[in-house]
Amino acid sequence: MDDFGFVLANYMQDKTLTGSCNIKPPLSYELQIDINDHEQQFAWSECDQSADGKEMTALARYIIGIVQEEKLYKELPDIRGYYE
Repeated sequence: MDDFGFVLANYMQDKTLTGSCNIKPPLSYELQIDINDHEQQFAWSECDQSADGKEMTALARYIIGIVQEEKLYKELPDIRGYYE
């Protein structure tokens, strides 16, 4: 999805998102979009089942999938733990 696709998909508009989650450890997302000198920041958790939450989680998973297919990503060492 190019910059034009983000604009058409309305990702530059405000979203109603929540970061609260009762799953431990929670999977949370942060996304910053910069297009044509316009910046939009979003933060939400995997527990957000609103229409906006589901849409943004789908976008995040799409982006993560693209990154995980890159050779440089595949060469990284395995993850050992997490931060709270």
